[in-house]
Amino acid sequence: MPRQTFRASERLGHRGQVEAVFATGKTLRPRSVPEAEQVLRVRFRSGSLADLHGPLSASAVPPARVQVLFAVPKKRFKRAHDRNQVRRHLREAYRHHRDELVAATEATGRHVLLVVLVQATAMPPAAVLAAQLAECLGSVAHQLRKLGPPAPENLPPSGTE
Repeated sequence: MPRQTFRASERLGHRGQVEAVFATGKTLRPRSVPEAEQVLRVRFRSGSLADLHGPLSASAVPPARVQVLFAVPKKRFKRAHDRNQVRRHLREAYRHHRDELVAATEATGRHVLLVVLVQATAMPPAAVLAAQLAECLGSVAHQLRKLGPPAPENLPPSGTE
């Protein structure tokens, strides 16, 4: 069984990509809990590798199929150790629940940029974060399966001259 680590290639950090997720991405919230009890929401953008990352150089390491950013606002969690603890819980929950999403990206040939935003004002229990994140990741996987493979890139026509 492969190790379930959270690699650096899975982190979303490029400013332009994050801005693109907020500009053109879709928002999902956990639907199984009332809105007052929702502690997070997810924004995502999917497409082909070239669509999301642009042209890659030959020596560049290709990014992971799913790249994630965990946003815990300072406005809601004043102390850094509280923000770090919430991020740790989210990373751990993501590691355990990402398999369905990765399988959906491999099946459809899509890449996904994902931003997880924490909306809680008090420290949520790790189990609540994990349950809501798992539901959101399942919803993203479902959306990807509905979308199907990305449109083919502009390839030159193949034919005989």
